[in-house]
Amino acid sequence: MLVDKEKQAGPAHVACCIGTDTTYALETLRGVLRYANERGGWHFARTGIMPVVSMDRLSEKSCDGIIAAVTTLEDWRLMAGRGVPVVNLSNRLEEVDLPRIGPDDGAIGQMAAEYLLERGFSELAFAGFPDHWYSDRRQAAFERTVQAAGRRCHSYLRDTGRSDPGSLRAWLGNLPHPVGVLAANDIRGRHVVEACLATGLRVPEDVAVLGVDNDEWQAAMANLPLTSIDPDGRRLGYEAARLLDALLSSPCDAMAPVWIAPAGVVTRRSTDIIVVKDPVVDKAVAYICQHLSGGLTVEEVCDHVDVSRRNLELRFRRALGRTPYAFIRQQRVKWARKLLLETDIGLKEIARRCGFGPPERLNVVFRDITGEAPGAYRQRFRR
Repeated sequence: MLVDKEKQAGPAHVACCIGTDTTYALETLRGVLRYANERGGWHFARTGIMPVVSMDRLSEKSCDGIIAAVTTLEDWRLMAGRGVPVVNLSNRLEEVDLPRIGPDDGAIGQMAAEYLLERGFSELAFAGFPDHWYSDRRQAAFERTVQAAGRRCHSYLRDTGRSDPGSLRAWLGNLPHPVGVLAANDIRGRHVVEACLATGLRVPEDVAVLGVDNDEWQAAMANLPLTSIDPDGRRLGYEAARLLDALLSSPCDAMAPVWIAPAGVVTRRSTDIIVVKDPVVDKAVAYICQHLSGGLTVEEVCDHVDVSRRNLELRFRRALGRTPYAFIRQQRVKWARKLLLETDIGLKEIARRCGFGPPERLNVVFRDITGEAPGAYRQRFRR
C-alpha cells in the first residue's frame, strides 16, 4: 500500500463511511470523534452537516484513511481501489481481508446464552440470517454454551431481504414454550416480537426475546421494549480510530482482527421474567427479589418457603442450575450494576441498598461475578 508521506506530514483527512440510522452506528461515530478530538489534527470528509460520507459519494472525497463498515463485495473493491489505509468495522463478510475491528460475536453469543439460562429457560432458540458471518459466529457460541448446560437449542435462518413472516410465525408457534430466543441483531429481534404478537404468543411469558446492538429505534418499533446486548459501539469506534492512526504512520494490509467485548445486557420488557416451574422455587425467588436490600440469608428464605436448606438447594439446582446463595449474589450484583450505570450514587450507598453491607463486600462479590471492581465497571461504561 502506497502512502503519500508529504500528505501525512500535515493534518490527516479521514473519511467515515458509517451509517447514522441506528443507535449503535451513532455510538461508533461518537467513539471515532472522541479519539480524533483527543488526538487533534484530523479533518473529516462530510456529507451535509455530519462528519460521515456514504459509499456512493466516497469517490468524490480526497482522504488519507478510511473507517468504514464494509458489508458488500462492491464496498470491499471500492476500498481496495483507494490505496489508503482502511479499518473495517463490519463482521458481515468473513472474506474481507482489510484490518478489522468488530464486536466479539463469540462473547455475545455466550453472554446471551448465559443470560437466558440464568433466567431459567430450558428451551432456547436462535433466530438469525444465512450467509452473515456475525450471525454464524453468534449462533455457534450460543449453541455451544446452551449445549454445555445440557439444554436444547432450535434455530431459524432466513435472508433479510426475503424474510417470510409466515414461516417465522410458524417456527415460533412450533417451538416448545416457554422459550428464550436470541436474535442475531435488534432488527431480527423486532421481527420475532412482531411475529409473536401477531400470533397471540405472549412476550416474555411464552417467548422471551433478546436482541443485539441495543438500538433504541428498533426497541421502540417492536411495540414492546426489546432487551438487547450492548456491543459497546463507542469503544469500538475509539479503537478503530486509534488503529487507523497507527496505520497512517505504518501501513499494514494484513493483521489479526481486533474483537471488542460487549458491554452487557440491557434488560427491557421482552425478557423481564424468570422461568420457574417448581412452585417452591418460584415462591423463594419472589421473596428473594423483594428482600435483597436487607441482610437476607438462605436460612431466612428456607423459613419463608418452609423447606430445609438441603431441599431448597436441590430444587434450585434443578430449576435454575445454581444454589439459592449464588442466586442471591447474582441478583444483588445485577441491581448494583444498574445503579452504577444509571445513577451517581456512591459505592457505600450502593452496597447498603443492594444488601452487601460494607462496600468491601460489594467489591469482592462484584469482582468475583463480573471480573472487575464496581468503580472500574462504572468508569468503563460511562467513558
